[in-house]
Amino acid sequence: MDQNRIRLYTIVILLYAAITLIITYPLILNIETNLISGDPSLNTWILAWDVHSILTDPMHLFDANAFYPFVDNSLAFSEHLLANIFIALPIIVATDNPVLSYNVIFILSFILSGFGMFLLTDHYLNDKYSAFLAGIIFAFCTYRFAHLGHLQLLTAQWMPLSVLYLDKFLHKTTYTNLFLLILFFVLQVLSSWYYAFYITIALGLYFVYLSIFDQSIRNKILHDSDFHLKSVIFIVLCMIIILPFTLPYIQLQYEYGFTRSIVELDVNSADVMDYFLTSPHNVLYGKLSQPYQENRNWGEHSLFPGFLVVVLSLTGLSRLSKRSSSGPSSIKFYTGGRIQNFYVILALCAFVLSLGPKLHFFGKIIDLHLPYYYFYKYLPGFDSMRVPSRINIVVMLSLSVLAGYGLHKLLNDKSSTLKIFITLLFTIVIIFESYVPFVVAVTPVGDDIPDVYKWLSNESGDFAIVELPTGNINANSLYYDTIYMYYSTYHWKKIVNGYSGFFPPKYFMLLEKLQMFPSNESINILKNLKVKYIIIHSENLDQHRWNDMKDEINDNYKDLTLIKIFGQDYVYKVNFNTSEPDIKNIDLVAVSIPNIVQKGKNYRSSAIFFNYGNADYISEPYENIEISIKFSSNQSTYDLGPLTSMLPLILASQSSTYVSFNVEMPKTTGMYDLFITISDESQNITRYFKYAIQVVDYLDDSISSNSVHAEYLDYDIPSTVSTGSKFRVSVNALNDGHVLWQSKVSTSRPNGTVYLGSRWLQDDNELWISERSSLPSDISPGQNATVEMIISAPPYPGHYVLELDLVNEGITWFGWQSVKTIQQKITVQV
Repeated sequence: MDQNRIRLYTIVILLYAAITLIITYPLILNIETNLISGDPSLNTWILAWDVHSILTDPMHLFDANAFYPFVDNSLAFSEHLLANIFIALPIIVATDNPVLSYNVIFILSFILSGFGMFLLTDHYLNDKYSAFLAGIIFAFCTYRFAHLGHLQLLTAQWMPLSVLYLDKFLHKTTYTNLFLLILFFVLQVLSSWYYAFYITIALGLYFVYLSIFDQSIRNKILHDSDFHLKSVIFIVLCMIIILPFTLPYIQLQYEYGFTRSIVELDVNSADVMDYFLTSPHNVLYGKLSQPYQENRNWGEHSLFPGFLVVVLSLTGLSRLSKRSSSGPSSIKFYTGGRIQNFYVILALCAFVLSLGPKLHFFGKIIDLHLPYYYFYKYLPGFDSMRVPSRINIVVMLSLSVLAGYGLHKLLNDKSSTLKIFITLLFTIVIIFESYVPFVVAVTPVGDDIPDVYKWLSNESGDFAIVELPTGNINANSLYYDTIYMYYSTYHWKKIVNGYSGFFPPKYFMLLEKLQMFPSNESINILKNLKVKYIIIHSENLDQHRWNDMKDEINDNYKDLTLIKIFGQDYVYKVNFNTSEPDIKNIDLVAVSIPNIVQKGKNYRSSAIFFNYGNADYISEPYENIEISIKFSSNQSTYDLGPLTSMLPLILASQSSTYVSFNVEMPKTTGMYDLFITISDESQNITRYFKYAIQVVDYLDDSISSNSVHAEYLDYDIPSTVSTGSKFRVSVNALNDGHVLWQSKVSTSRPNGTVYLGSRWLQDDNELWISERSSLPSDISPGQNATVEMIISAPPYPGHYVLELDLVNEGITWFGWQSVKTIQQKITVQV
């Protein structure tokens, strides 16, 4: 590389660095302590864990310290960010500051994304001005500003470099080009699993396109043995490097069934309108976008490429015809530029894929299956990605190159001074069209971290802790848990808390119990899990609630011992039993399944376990039941299975637990004998059940009809409870109508789902609607079901009425359909 080229690259990198530091201001002022709120705390923990594990126990890299007891492969609940290890490791080792390492990688993602696109566009055009502006477009587009908290989505710098070296390798098959292609492709794959799929699609299309339209490359693919050898080397080396990091994700998908539903994809697919919207905080267009971004996750729906980018891209596809005697000159679009044509195809493909499985058009979903639907159905891995709109990064990669071509045409025959002026002007406009102001918060590091974590770091042994309060599941906010994960980088003890892109199903069950703390159930769980310390951050609790909690612990829970107080942080030791565990006494007692069904439909059913023991049973993380189902009639036999379903985390003592599974009904009407075999190897249980099922042509359900009806046959409700306590009630309800009750609806809203609901009344006035509880299965007309519910008592003493009633969610309470509700007088006392 000559000196002029080195000088040019140095200037370009410095310019991108200066623009990045200005745009990310005030981050640079305290780069060692400032963090954007939200996911950066999670990603800082990931980077720190990567370094910690590689230096101490690399063979257990994916067995991170969060989500205890679900720590096996817990790093794979999210992105592993290992492509950044070469930057994170030296910084963390030298400074012991994971925040600094995060921010350096964050800033470099802008600089290197710009420089990578500069190199790609300059390779095509040999025009430093056009290439510089292309880098600006790619590095500072609306999409990237919408994802400032997602480091894995910001580290897109290897994408243009992968395309660059594929092009070089196809034209000049040297080992240098081959290994640089492998390097940049692997780095992009290991930066983000989303981008692993996107860059593979982009490179695949590039390879196919050039093999069709470039004769020399086609001849090389067909006849060049050296090219064949190097292509095999590429595939083999990439697989050897990438596969070990893929296997934990495959294992988790198998063990937990980690997949995204079509409903999730629909919510997070791009609408055509999104390509006209920015963040509501954008300095130019934010107020215009605000009305359309309300009640939406605008971070996934801000895809506006910028007016100037679109104009430049169209210019790159046009030529100005000469003035004729009959009229003025005109703009004509042409299809003669091979590279431009490819990026048009790539942009269109990415645009269509970003729309998800169905067409979203200005707020309306058109029932038309788009290509993403078939990718989701038939290509492994696509069912694990929640947000189709994120492929917009490939749209922006394409538009960046096309806009570079457009500027190249505009700058043709211009003076150097004018080229600089136009490039600078366009840079300012493009940045302002996408820019969102930064909001950062100071994050304690080193000696400034809370004293409780300094104390933990000096505690010897490998044990687990839980920090309270946990995040609020119902409010979809787990902010506290990301903070606890960050502080765990200073002590590396196992923590029950966790936050990630995926959650083990049983983790939410655990959080629900912990949000009832202190209670016998929550404390028994912690004892069974051998959690050593409970750390309560009282400043994050309502002061009255904290005072009540503290008194309740002191008065009622002798298994908890207060051992340390650090300001407003209280440390309780859990005195769990280290002797032989309680003897399990669990049995599978029944199956709940609808007995009148519509042909060919899926219905939710459940296996009913009962814990006869005197202690709650905590199931293993992957403990499943296996179900075999056989339908038999005089005309046919229909086998279904084997099916698997995960056992809940807690099987409460002296209580029933429902383990749900779906059953697809026969497609032929008639009476069937249904034979069900259910096995739980962990419990050494195998049970056999037989039911009579009537399959009909059509059956109304609670989704399609609001004519629901019930009779409450029996109930069990205490007459006296303590203020703020949790207590269990049960109701036996008969479906005496003609409509099947749906117990779970596969839509983004639960409308049509039948729950048992509760309401507290006082002096005939409704105080509040309390809990909901699911039915054990779908319930056919003529069937009855027992539903249990945990109720929260009012916080103040007095005489109340607890009303229980079934509710067809989003449609009607059963009481509004002339059903006599259950009303129980309850005395609430201190």
